[in-house]
Amino acid sequence: MTNLERMLAFVPPPRLSLRDALERRMESASSRPFQSASSPSVLCHYTSMEGLRGILLQQAFRATDHHDVDDKGELSAAEDRIDAVLADLAAGASPVGRDVLMHFHEFYSVRRIRDYVTIYLSCFTSHRDELYHWQEFARTGGACLVLKAFPNETAPQMYRGAKLARSAHEVVYTESVWEDRLRAGFSAVLSEYELTRSDAALWGFADDARRFAVVQMALVAAYAGLSSKRSKYSREVEWRWIAVPDPDDIHRLVVEERNGKKFLTLRFREAPKMFDLEEVIVWGPDTDALTAEAGAILLAAGYPAGNPPVRVSTHPFAPKSAP
Repeated sequence: MTNLERMLAFVPPPRLSLRDALERRMESASSRPFQSASSPSVLCHYTSMEGLRGILLQQAFRATDHHDVDDKGELSAAEDRIDAVLADLAAGASPVGRDVLMHFHEFYSVRRIRDYVTIYLSCFTSHRDELYHWQEFARTGGACLVLKAFPNETAPQMYRGAKLARSAHEVVYTESVWEDRLRAGFSAVLSEYELTRSDAALWGFADDARRFAVVQMALVAAYAGLSSKRSKYSREVEWRWIAVPDPDDIHRLVVEERNGKKFLTLRFREAPKMFDLEEVIVWGPDTDALTAEAGAILLAAGYPAGNPPVRVSTHPFAPKSAP
């Protein structure tokens, strides 16, 4: 089977153009190493009562522009390994493969990942009702939203008239895993590119293929940084919900700016659905008052009384001691 036939088989009817099919294959290749085989059955988000009110009344999470993440060091966590991985792959690549790797590296070394792509992310954990998370993210008392997460999407979906790729990524805290992910992502894109250039039926798409490959390698670098953290953060057991809008469609989405930071508002009950709210857990010095407040917020947000339920944390209120 030629690469042309593989691409046509990859795209379900109605079939896309060959150019679109090529882009779709490379998109799939770049993100695959960073997506877990399955998301956890639930994802949890710890917040203040004010945060709970905002999330439920708007039925939305704000996803932060990756240029504006609070800890810039998190984004570059895997960048120090990129040069070594590219050099290693170039040594075993074909001439056309080495060319695209060098082309990517030439621009990457100057501009870094944040100038190539715009990605939005929201942060969650798979730990439900965990004291560490209460003390870090709801320090004076607050709530934990327990959310049933829907499966990862394998291709961009339409959301409010815009093409948007969304997926849950498990954060890793080990340098060797960062490097394995980088290598797997770059290798997958490189393989697709080399197959395309070797197929005579696709020679007319050489420039498109090269451009797609460079963009997807930039996404590999971005995914590696966004789904990696230093080992000192490992207790967070974090998952990041990552959204990548099509640049041509970004104007259709609600992008807000507050205090110099940009946020993409994602309404989680709209199709294609992201989450269903299973329960709300409260933690703080006055659990009766917090339970009543959470119940009132749920009613105001349109949920039936008692569904989803509100329950009190199993952990007694114990604010984190000052260092």
